[in-house]
Amino acid sequence: MRPGVTLEDVTGAADQILERGERPTIEGVRAALGTGSPATINAHLKVYFRTLPERLHLPAPIATAAAQLYKSIKEVAQAELDQHETDRQAALQAERAQLASERAALDADRTRLQSQITTLEAEFAGAREQLATSQRQTAMLQSQLAEAQRVATAAEARAQSASEERDRAARKHQEEVEQARARADGNERHLLAQIEEQRAQTKRLAAERDKDQAAASKRIADLEAAVAQLSTDLAEQRKELIKQNAELAREQRARATAEATLVSTTEANTRELAALLQQRDSLLSDRDRDRQRTDQLSQERDRALHEAALSRGKAEALEAQLRQQAESGKRGKKGQLELPT
Repeated sequence: MRPGVTLEDVTGAADQILERGERPTIEGVRAALGTGSPATINAHLKVYFRTLPERLHLPAPIATAAAQLYKSIKEVAQAELDQHETDRQAALQAERAQLASERAALDADRTRLQSQITTLEAEFAGAREQLATSQRQTAMLQSQLAEAQRVATAAEARAQSASEERDRAARKHQEEVEQARARADGNERHLLAQIEEQRAQTKRLAAERDKDQAAASKRIADLEAAVAQLSTDLAEQRKELIKQNAELAREQRARATAEATLVSTTEANTRELAALLQQRDSLLSDRDRDRQRTDQLSQERDRALHEAALSRGKAEALEAQLRQQAESGKRGKKGQLELPT
């Protein structure tokens, strides 16, 4: 029973209702007092009607009529209690349905976020493959540069040998110079063709890489926007859940004042609700871990893009070295052709 609502309070309110010619009911007494739970008032009304004939010194017929009136009022009060219990059970069912719907929504959000993480991982793997391809191309260009340097060194050695033999055999030297010129021209054309081909290939690869990086950046930006929107939605859902939890706590405190016969049922419902809230918190924790995984993948993507940019810089530096080597080869051959005979 709630402290402060006594049998005397209920008796006084019921007497006032009887004086007005009305039948004392649970709701009528509760309205007159302005407080008290239906269970407490019902228990006091039972005592009130049981002692009413003795308290009023009523004759036997009137006492019998009062007893019948008490029975009728008791049935009405029981019906009111049954209706109250039915309403309470309906409210509990609605709360369970709401929590189940929220759990399904959280599961769907988690599945969608996991799919987005899988897509981002696939894009990151593609970026790493592009980086490996760029590194292989850089290694190939370096190998070709070494071969070109070896060819140029050999040509310079042959030119030096021809210069030393010039005084001993002018005609033979002239023939060798012509042969060296022909070979040098062929090597120059071949080297220039290779340089142009590598330059075109490097430009194509750079264009494709820039296009892929732009597409990847757009997809990542879209994904980050979706994650931000999802975070906003989840924050709103969390606020709503906090509000609902507060309302549920107030409802639980109100239910704590119900009849002793309903205590066990209320405790079972409370435990079930706590389990559902624990599951909801677990789902929210999983979502936070998924968000951290998304942030980690974004950082790894940024590192991959940085490495790709470094690789492109190395390729451009190698292209500049090739142009410089070609220009040096041209100047060396021009000097050989102007040697005196």
